[in-house]
Amino acid sequence: MLGDRRDWFETSLDVWTLFRTVVRERKEREFDPTTRALHELTAMPGFEDEPADVQDRVRDAQRLMQTLGSWSDEMLRLSPTTLEKVLKMGASVQRFVRGTPADAAPSAVPLDAQGVPLPLGPPPF
Repeated sequence: MLGDRRDWFETSLDVWTLFRTVVRERKEREFDPTTRALHELTAMPGFEDEPADVQDRVRDAQRLMQTLGSWSDEMLRLSPTTLEKVLKMGASVQRFVRGTPADAAPSAVPLDAQGVPLPLGPPPF
């Protein structure tokens, strides 16, 4: 059909290439502007006049965003084979931290970082 999106758009057949493209594009469109906005906010002359707890939260968010951004850039540089190994290793690290045997079935109950079951249901707001 003339004018159909398929006339001009082709997607990659390789799932890893597609995954990396989606992550890269979303990072550029959503994540990086937030990181820049936080940097601009902390560089504003009046920022130092804000309450200390506000400054701390903004700087903590900025550090987190910078760390995650650097990490994701490094992950995107990896070959698909290496990236898959890193992702699998992450699951092994979580099991190690929780003290869960490698052959144990995944828990149906979500756990916090210490392996304590999280409450189910809506948050208590």
